[in-house]
Amino acid sequence: MGQSVRIEVEGRRWVALRVAHAQEFSAAEELSARGFLGYCPTGAKFRLKGKGRRPSRIVHHPVFTRYIFCGQLAGQVVGRDSRIGVDSVLGDSRGPLLIPPSVIRHINDLELAGEWDATKSWREKSPYAPGSEVVVTDGPFSGFPGTVSALESECRIWVLIQMFGRLTRAQLAPCQIAAA
Repeated sequence: MGQSVRIEVEGRRWVALRVAHAQEFSAAEELSARGFLGYCPTGAKFRLKGKGRRPSRIVHHPVFTRYIFCGQLAGQVVGRDSRIGVDSVLGDSRGPLLIPPSVIRHINDLELAGEWDATKSWREKSPYAPGSEVVVTDGPFSGFPGTVSALESECRIWVLIQMFGRLTRAQLAPCQIAAA
């Protein structure tokens, strides 16, 4: 329950389901047991404990509260079922809203890449580390090669740029540089 896995999205008709409060994981498991493919994208966060609100353990949570995705094979139709916690199928008077497999694949890719993993610091998620070779892509230093010297915050990276025979330290945003 709650672990990120690669799912096979092709060959299925995907719909979104609204489920009962706190029933995302159990509804997805029950749908899978009934021959559908229940998919609940998952994130991770620290459970806080005590007066100082220290992190005590990691918990997995649904990314889309009260919603899951259901992959149906040809001939299968999922509907409201209070026994497993499915409140409704998202759609309109014409029927269920079909979600393209590419969208489900993209959500799964983001989940596997740790996009919703709050247990990792921004430093661990950054594609740049001190010593990384980069190229400045925007701003007054555009086109110059450089070396990352420090990660100050999610929005500030210090880069050493070779200019006029000497190193110049510049503070740049991650969107202003690219890996060399």
